[in-house]
Parts: sequence; C-alpha cells; structure tokens
Amino acid sequence: MTKRVMIVEDNEINQIVIEALLKEFNITCINIAGDGEQAIAQCEMCAFDIIFMDMQMPVLDGPQATLKIRTMPAFLTTPIIALTANVLGSDKQRCFESGMDDFIGKPINYECLRAVLLK
Repeated sequence: MTKRVMIVEDNEINQIVIEALLKEFNITCINIAGDGEQAIAQCEMCAFDIIFMDMQMPVLDGPQATLKIRTMPAFLTTPIIALTANVLGSDKQRCFESGMDDFIGKPINYECLRAVLLK
C-alpha cells in the first residue's frame, strides 16, 4: 500500500534530506509545503497518511498549522510528527498541545525516523 506523505518544511536542504530518508523506506508519494499556509491548502485538496511538520516557519508555524489542520474531518487522526531543533520539555509540550502526535529532533537521522514510522 502506498503511503502519501507531506513534508512541511521551509528549509530546502531539510526538505531534500527528509525526502531522501523517506525514500529509504519505499515512501515515494511525497508532497512538500514550504510553510503552514501551503500545508493547509494541500490538506484541503488531498488526504495524507502522515504529515511531518516543522515547528518554526515563516507565514504560519507548525503548531498554528496543526491546529487548523486538526479542524478538518479528514485529518482528525492523521499522524502529525513535529520536526524541531528544540527538544526541550516546553517545546515537546507545545507540539502535543497543538495536536501533534510525536516529534523528531533535527538533524533528522535514519533510526529516529524509522522508530516514528514503525509506530
């Protein structure tokens, strides 16, 4: 079964790295959004099996975008995984309060991504 994934990340290098890592897991149906507003627009057009959401982005950050995406019936239970360089307790709490399901610290490594995908 093909998984449809969206990467929401404003940094182009991070987009390339995450996409390459996902392809290691045979996930090839990948959409990329450069900020939270683009992510919301893409969610209005199609469904995703999992969303990787950067926490800090221009226009609309990850927690704000997640709150809006969670109001859409198709995304009530879709896993949304935070991507963050800040893994302090307060940052983790902010991820979960906005409706995210888990988080991966940056720089992203294969084993962390694997663990999240296996959940």
